[in-house]
Amino acid sequence: MPVHINRERAALFLLIGEWDRAEAIYRQGIKWMEPISEKRLLADYRASLGELLRNKGQYPEAVSFLEAALAIYRDMNDTHGVCIATGNMGAVCWCQGEYDKALDHFLKKQALCREMGDIKQLAASYSDLGNVHFSRGEYPKAKEHFSQALRIFREIGYLCGVWKACCNLGTVHFALEELDEAATYFHENLRTASLIGDRQGIGVAQGNIGNVHLKRGKHRQAIENYRQYYQISLNLGYRQGMAMASGNLGLCHKALGETAQALECLTRDVNILEQIGYRQELATALDSLGMLLLETGDKERARRMLDKAIIISTEIGDDESAASAYLDLAEWERRAGNHDLSLKEANKALELAGRGGFRNMEAGYHHICGKMFQDQGRPELAEESYKLALAIAGEIREQKLAAEINVSLSLFFISRQDRERAGRSLREAGKIYQELNLELKLKGVEKLLKEVEKPNSP
Repeated sequence: MPVHINRERAALFLLIGEWDRAEAIYRQGIKWMEPISEKRLLADYRASLGELLRNKGQYPEAVSFLEAALAIYRDMNDTHGVCIATGNMGAVCWCQGEYDKALDHFLKKQALCREMGDIKQLAASYSDLGNVHFSRGEYPKAKEHFSQALRIFREIGYLCGVWKACCNLGTVHFALEELDEAATYFHENLRTASLIGDRQGIGVAQGNIGNVHLKRGKHRQAIENYRQYYQISLNLGYRQGMAMASGNLGLCHKALGETAQALECLTRDVNILEQIGYRQELATALDSLGMLLLETGDKERARRMLDKAIIISTEIGDDESAASAYLDLAEWERRAGNHDLSLKEANKALELAGRGGFRNMEAGYHHICGKMFQDQGRPELAEESYKLALAIAGEIREQKLAAEINVSLSLFFISRQDRERAGRSLREAGKIYQELNLELKLKGVEKLLKEVEKPNSP
C-alpha cells in the first residue's frame, strides 16, 4: 500500500483512538523508508511517531524520533516541519516539568507560525504557552492564552482544537474555584469531542466533569466519570490519563472511607507517573499517597513518599506542591512528637506560600501551628493560631479547609472543657460538610457533637 495512504490510515486510527495500530503503521513506514532515503516522508513519519509516543507517555523514545525528524526538516529548510516538531519537543519538556525549556520551544514555534501565516498552529501555540503558565500557577496569563486559542479555533472551525481549548479554559476556571464556568467548558469539551469521535477528548472531558463532581462532594457521580476516563485511557494506551483517573478515584474512595480501594488507586497513580516520568503530577500524587499511608499508620512508607514529593516539586519549581508537601511533612513530624522539626518544615511551607501567594497554604501553616501549640500545652497561642487559620480560610472561601479547622478548634475547646464553643465549631463544620456532601465527615462531626451536648459531658 502506498506510504501516503498508510499515513491517512494512521491519522484515522489516531482519531478513533486506535493508537497501537497507528503506531504500528508509523514504525513499519520508518523501517521501509530508512534504506531508500525517502527523507521528507521519513521525517514526517518520525515526527508523527514522536508525537504519538509523547501522548502515550514514552518520553525518551519520543524525543529520539522528534530530534531525528528535526534534523531532516532543518536540512531541507522545511519551516512547517520544524514548527510542528519543535512544538512537540516543548510538550515533552512540559510534561516532565522542564518549564523553561518548554517555554523556549513554544515561543520558537509561535514565531515560526507567524512567519508562515499558519493560523491553526498559531492557535495551538497559544494553548501550549497557556499550559506552561497554568503549571506555574499564573492563571490570568494562562486564561488569556487559552481564550486566544479558543477564539481562533472557533473562527476556523477546527473542532479538535476547540475541545482542547475548552478543556484548558475549564481547568483554569476550576483552579479559580469557578465551578459553574468550569462545568460549562467541560461539557462543551465533551460535546465537541463526541461530535468528531475523538475518544481521547471524550475521556479527558469525563475526567474533568468528574473533577467538578468531586469538588462538589458528589463522590459516587465522580467515580462513574473517572471509571469511564480510566477505561478509555486504558483502551488507548494513554497512560497519563490512566494515572489521572486512578489518582482521582483514590481521592473519592478516601472521602468515602473506602481505604483499601483508595490505597490501590493512589498507588497505581504513583506507579504509572513514575514509569512515564510525568513529574509535574508525580509530586502531588506522592503527597496524596503519603498522607493516606500516614493515616493508616504506615509511617515509614508515608515518610518516603513525602520526601520524594518535596524533592520532585522543588526540582521542577512547583512551589505550591512543595508547600503542600512541607505542610504534610510537618504533620508527620508533629505526630512523631518532633515539634521543633515540625515547626521547621511548616516554616518552609510558609516561605513558599508567601512567595507564591498561596493563601490556602498560609491557612494550613497556622492550622498546624495550632495543633503544635495545643500539644505543647500553650492554649493561648493554639487558639490564636486556629482562629487565624479559620479567618484566612474564610477570606479565600476554602470551605473544606474551614471545616477541618473548625473540627480542630472544637477538639481544642473540648480539651479546655468549653462545651459551648466546641459545639459552635462542630455545628459550623457540620454545616459545611453537609453542603459539600461529605457524608463520612458529617457523621464523624455529628457523633462528636452528641458527646459534647450530653448533660454530663465534661
